[in-house]
Amino acid sequence: MAALKIFVATDGSAPAEAAELVRQEMGNCMAACFGECEIIAATVIPPREGSIVEVPFRGRCSLGQRVLPTKEMEEAAEELVAEAGSRIKQIATNPGVKVRAMVLRSATPAQGILDFIASESGCAYLILGHRGHGGFKKLMLGSVSTEVLHTAACPVVIVKD
Repeated sequence: MAALKIFVATDGSAPAEAAELVRQEMGNCMAACFGECEIIAATVIPPREGSIVEVPFRGRCSLGQRVLPTKEMEEAAEELVAEAGSRIKQIATNPGVKVRAMVLRSATPAQGILDFIASESGCAYLILGHRGHGGFKKLMLGSVSTEVLHTAACPVVIVKD
């Protein structure tokens, strides 16, 4: 039987770090039950060719703006997932828990997560933190956790800080 996988999205926020603890405990449990479990820690940045992001303009309409990843953004993303993977390895108590850290590229974090889950076989759970933006801020920014929750093909665990 192939290892079951737990995918966790991280952005360095407190809720994302809280989600790391949850996924590590789930990984230990799944490895104890099934022999092994792979935890995939990932973050999402814009693709190298850039992406068009809708930017609110005076509250009425939006303008498309091209966002290109910088070298600093790419290095920060790689460091972020490497640190998350290292923290998970340090606290995982079951030797059957394996950790993979990766940077995904997509126009939006939600779409990057959903595309990865759709392409990766054996994903048992998706875990992500929720910042709790409400009201106007949520309306303007959207909610990654809400979009993923309603669209993902596997069970989703949302962790609040």
